[in-house]
Amino acid sequence: MDWNAVLLAIIPLAGAGIGWLVIQSYRRSDERQERLRVIYKELAEKAEKRAADAEAREERAWAKARAYWRLLVEHGIDPVPPIEDGDDL
Repeated sequence: MDWNAVLLAIIPLAGAGIGWLVIQSYRRSDERQERLRVIYKELAEKAEKRAADAEAREERAWAKARAYWRLLVEHGIDPVPPIEDGDDL
Protein backbone atom coordinates (compact mmCIF):
# COMPACT_ATOMS: atom_id res chain seq x y z
CA MET A 1 0.00 0.00 0.00
CA ASP A 2 1.30 3.43 -0.93
CA TRP A 3 1.01 5.57 2.19
CA ASN A 4 1.92 8.73 0.32
CA ALA A 5 -1.14 8.30 -1.90
CA VAL A 6 -3.33 7.67 1.13
CA LEU A 7 -2.02 10.80 2.85
CA LEU A 8 -2.42 12.83 -0.32
CA ALA A 9 -6.06 11.71 -0.48
CA ILE A 10 -6.78 12.28 3.22
CA ILE A 11 -5.16 15.71 3.64
CA PRO A 12 -7.52 17.58 1.24
CA LEU A 13 -10.52 15.83 2.78
CA ALA A 14 -9.37 16.81 6.27
CA GLY A 15 -8.78 20.37 5.09
CA ALA A 16 -12.25 20.49 3.55
CA GLY A 17 -13.75 19.10 6.76
CA ILE A 18 -11.96 21.69 8.88
CA GLY A 19 -13.05 24.41 6.47
CA TRP A 20 -16.64 23.20 6.69
CA LEU A 21 -16.47 23.25 10.50
CA VAL A 22 -15.10 26.80 10.47
CA ILE A 23 -17.88 27.94 8.14
CA GLN A 24 -20.50 26.27 10.34
CA SER A 25 -18.99 27.92 13.39
CA TYR A 26 -19.23 31.36 11.74
CA ARG A 27 -22.78 30.65 10.61
CA ARG A 28 -23.80 29.62 14.12
CA SER A 29 -22.06 32.67 15.51
CA ASP A 30 -23.99 34.91 13.10
CA GLU A 31 -27.25 33.20 14.07
CA ARG A 32 -26.47 33.69 17.76
CA GLN A 33 -25.64 37.35 17.20
CA GLU A 34 -28.89 37.84 15.29
CA ARG A 35 -30.86 36.15 18.08
CA LEU A 36 -29.11 38.36 20.63
CA ARG A 37 -29.92 41.47 18.58
CA VAL A 38 -33.58 40.48 18.53
CA ILE A 39 -33.58 39.75 22.27
CA TYR A 40 -31.85 43.06 23.10
CA LYS A 41 -34.27 44.95 20.85
CA GLU A 42 -37.24 43.33 22.61
CA LEU A 43 -35.73 44.12 26.02
CA ALA A 44 -35.18 47.75 25.00
CA GLU A 45 -38.79 48.02 23.79
CA LYS A 46 -40.04 46.53 27.07
CA ALA A 47 -37.87 48.93 29.08
CA GLU A 48 -39.21 51.90 27.10
CA LYS A 49 -42.77 50.70 27.66
CA ARG A 50 -42.13 50.28 31.40
CA ALA A 51 -40.65 53.78 31.58
CA ALA A 52 -43.65 55.21 29.73
CA ASP A 53 -46.04 53.30 32.02
CA ALA A 54 -44.20 54.55 35.11
CA GLU A 55 -44.33 58.09 33.78
CA ALA A 56 -48.07 57.76 33.11
CA ARG A 57 -48.65 56.35 36.61
CA GLU A 58 -46.73 59.25 38.12
CA GLU A 59 -48.75 61.77 36.10
CA ARG A 60 -52.02 60.13 37.22
CA ALA A 61 -50.85 60.24 40.85
CA TRP A 62 -50.06 63.96 40.55
CA ALA A 63 -53.44 64.58 38.91
CA LYS A 64 -55.18 62.79 41.80
CA ALA A 65 -53.16 64.78 44.34
CA ARG A 66 -54.06 68.09 42.61
CA ALA A 67 -57.75 67.09 42.49
CA TYR A 68 -57.69 66.15 46.17
CA TRP A 69 -55.96 69.44 47.02
CA ARG A 70 -58.59 71.44 45.07
CA LEU A 71 -61.38 69.50 46.79
CA LEU A 72 -59.97 70.36 50.20
CA VAL A 73 -59.59 74.03 49.28
CA GLU A 74 -63.13 74.19 47.82
CA HIS A 75 -64.54 72.89 51.10
CA GLY A 76 -62.58 75.41 53.14
CA ILE A 77 -60.14 72.89 54.60
CA ASP A 78 -56.54 74.02 54.89
CA PRO A 79 -54.59 71.28 53.07
CA VAL A 80 -51.44 72.09 55.03
CA PRO A 81 -52.15 71.95 58.76
CA PRO A 82 -50.13 74.30 60.93
CA ILE A 83 -47.10 72.82 62.60
CA GLU A 84 -47.39 72.80 66.35
CA ASP A 85 -44.57 72.55 68.82
CA GLY A 86 -43.51 68.98 69.36
CA ASP A 87 -44.78 67.73 65.99
CA ASP A 88 -42.38 65.55 64.10
CA LEU A 89 -41.80 66.53 60.52
